[in-house]
Amino acid sequence: SGVMSAALFGLLLGSSAAALRFSPPASPPAAAAHPAARASPPVAGFWSRIRGRSTRTAPPPSPSPPAATPSTAVLNPPTPGLTHLEDEAAYRAKLAQAESESRVVCIKFYASWCRACKAMAPKYKRVADDWPEIEFCEVLFDTNKALCKGLGIKVLPYIEVVAGSAGKVEGFSCGPSKISSLMEKLEVHSGCEEIPCTSVADQLDMIERL
Repeated sequence: SGVMSAALFGLLLGSSAAALRFSPPASPPAAAAHPAARASPPVAGFWSRIRGRSTRTAPPPSPSPPAATPSTAVLNPPTPGLTHLEDEAAYRAKLAQAESESRVVCIKFYASWCRACKAMAPKYKRVADDWPEIEFCEVLFDTNKALCKGLGIKVLPYIEVVAGSAGKVEGFSCGPSKISSLMEKLEVHSGCEEIPCTSVADQLDMIERL
């Protein structure tokens, strides 16, 4: 029995030593984490920086230079075929020229904002084309307000007729509906007489009488 007890004690001692030799190592403490994990930024700080970038606004653009405003002369170019009198000096010179050359001159005063003037423009041009012996001129009210005020012009468009040495013989407001009145006055002052129309029946009757 003494021999068996000694053998059993030796067996138990060997098993304990083997268990101690093959026991797994203890897990490292939480503080000994991977260095990279310790260096990573907090999630909250990362997203706050992302939001900060997205809310940044670009600097305001530099103000562009103001656009050039077209002049009145560009907005209202002279009508082709008509003499454009730019200022009072040109107007006075035209009156003197008409008197010295015994010419009939028709002058229209108009404004860029006047609807009646715009409606009158093509009709005035057609009259000018039909009367080549008369010089047709135009004066822009926008740039000659002092001149128009001095002439007593109150309603536009306004027409003046200058008959050579007789000077200004007509001055009246002439809208598009009064173009026939202008032609009648031009016939009187240009020395042209209107030839009455004769019908074919009148001509046949005259031939029979002969």
